[in-house]
Amino acid sequence: MGFRDKRTISRTNSQIYAAWGLSDTATDEKVARTRAALIVRAGRLIMWDDDGMPLVQDGRGMWIAFEGS
Repeated sequence: MGFRDKRTISRTNSQIYAAWGLSDTATDEKVARTRAALIVRAGRLIMWDDDGMPLVQDGRGMWIAFEGS
């Protein structure tokens, strides 16, 4: 993303955590950091459903279970 300013990175992380509803506790922040790392490592957007199941979009735009490698 090209961010070099630590305050910008922190602010962006806080916005992401809040959007995911993961900003209330230290555990929530750890979950958010892990999810962000998984997204970066997978190189594609991953969405988690209400049960915590990771989902990715297939070629038709449908959300399917993520089978990580």
